[in-house]
Amino acid sequence: MGMAASQCRLVLLTARKSDLELQGQEITQRKMMLSMQTEQIANDYTTALNSRKIMFNWGMNSSNGVIQKQDLTYAALTATNTATAPDARVTNSNGDIVVNSMDITQDPVLSKICYTTVTDPSITVDPTDPNSSSTKSVKIADIDSNGYIYSLSNAYGITSPDVGKRVICAQGQLSDQALFQNAIRQGTLIIQTCNSTDQSFVDSNNNTITYKQKQWSNLAWQGDASFSDDPDDANNAYAYAIYESKMARVEALDKQFDTQLNEINNQREACQTEIDSVNKVIDKNITTSFKIFQS
Repeated sequence: MGMAASQCRLVLLTARKSDLELQGQEITQRKMMLSMQTEQIANDYTTALNSRKIMFNWGMNSSNGVIQKQDLTYAALTATNTATAPDARVTNSNGDIVVNSMDITQDPVLSKICYTTVTDPSITVDPTDPNSSSTKSVKIADIDSNGYIYSLSNAYGITSPDVGKRVICAQGQLSDQALFQNAIRQGTLIIQTCNSTDQSFVDSNNNTITYKQKQWSNLAWQGDASFSDDPDDANNAYAYAIYESKMARVEALDKQFDTQLNEINNQREACQTEIDSVNKVIDKNITTSFKIFQS
């Protein structure tokens, strides 16, 4: 009876030891996976630290001599205030003009395409009105339903250099700064700047009419004084915060796994000690039983 009980106990202890060893292997495997995650987290952090953004340099602060910068966005690039922005627009690689909206009140590029400034001395100027001027905006082109620019009749017979080109609407996607800057970097979008020249002619009333003739040309932003490629400090700070958060979680899990492994190893050693003890009892019982048969 004692021999049977010892054998049964030995089987249970051996099964328990095997189960503990399996648990230990599983936790060790998790630690290895955690180590791989740590490497990936470090790689992601390194990649994030290389993040850069295109800055638009719009002037010098006279008080401290520091260049005033802002993130390059579609809105900043195409703004009509030429004191802080170039007269610019973007095209795709096919030469199509890309705008954010087909609403002329929402996208200033449409005005740059369709209008020009004319100075007409025949216009009566009211000296009492500060807004009264012989200079006015004249619509010289429009855009058809397919996005193509066509010449529009006007009193001065001025045509647009953009006639025949196509306008493509990005449906607001250019408002996404990251998307816009990536497109500029990859050459999917190309910056164009305008060189306006004064043209003139004499009308039938012998008035000299002057107007702005726009000529657009591609701009390579790299190396241009109006732009700079700077580290994205805000993104780097965010990346560091994410890195610290993920590493803290990994370290907590690693400590948890170490604690579990220590507990499993202690239980395994206790099982082995008891197995050794039961084996001694069994050996003793066998020896005693053989002595009985020998007597």
